[in-house]
Amino acid sequence: MPALTLILVAPNVFANNRLSMKLLSTDAVSGLVGHMSDEAMKAGVVLGDVFEDPVKRKSSRLEHSAFQHAHAVSAFNYYGVRFGQAMVGWAEVTGRAMLPKIYPWGGFPPDSTVVDVGGGNGHATLELLKAFPALKVIVQDTAAVAIQGKEYWEKEYPSALEEQRVDFVGFDFLTEAPVAGGAVYYLRHVLHDWPDDDCVKILKNVRKAVGPKSKLLINEFVPQYIVRGGFASNTQAPAPLLPNYGAGNKRLYQQDMNMMIQFNSKERTLEEFIKLGEASGFRFEKLWDGGEAGIIEFAPA
Repeated sequence: MPALTLILVAPNVFANNRLSMKLLSTDAVSGLVGHMSDEAMKAGVVLGDVFEDPVKRKSSRLEHSAFQHAHAVSAFNYYGVRFGQAMVGWAEVTGRAMLPKIYPWGGFPPDSTVVDVGGGNGHATLELLKAFPALKVIVQDTAAVAIQGKEYWEKEYPSALEEQRVDFVGFDFLTEAPVAGGAVYYLRHVLHDWPDDDCVKILKNVRKAVGPKSKLLINEFVPQYIVRGGFASNTQAPAPLLPNYGAGNKRLYQQDMNMMIQFNSKERTLEEFIKLGEASGFRFEKLWDGGEAGIIEFAPA
């Protein structure tokens, strides 16, 4: 790739440019690049084989994904530390810095709790807490990931741990409800890993924990239509502009393919998110536009 070519600074002496610097092992984006160019790309090679399988081609189950076909193990069980690093890198390139800016977090009273459901090591809500230090954060993921999360915050934001502004609680979001009493239940790039029926399980478990004034915020890619109509009409550009403002959505559709290959899942339109919310006991309130990844806000129905 020409853009990643090293800079020749003297005879037989090379230096990284601003893009190749992202491939250093100390940069989280390197984990994402390694993941996408190694195990994910290998899974993509066998996608045609999956489509030819009479059972797998009709299935949306994780065990029938191209990834598991290629590696004999699910994407969730394949990774070690690199997956955590890749998710931090993914957040960096998909607008993690926008989270504190596109939603009115300042409207919550001091000490309001944001429950980061399936939040990995909490890399997204770490930036949120830095911007709004009066909030509290509870990061919930599997027990093993919760341990990684505490180690990550000890390095990146130790004062939050010292001041008890953040906590880490292990759980299984398919079978257990998150901690109760949160002002916000936040899911970032979680549901796109799962088929619809599992998404409903996750959201119904969240519904068990929410209070009457709690908010559910789903932060994911929301592909915009090139045609008019549907629930997304309130976010569409006025004529004669194209409904999606002519945005180049290449990454959104590539990611849709990536979700199919790795998890047998997909990226979802606003209408699809609304249907999932309604099936789980939530009422759609607003789509907060954050560029590629928006925040879909729900309240208890």
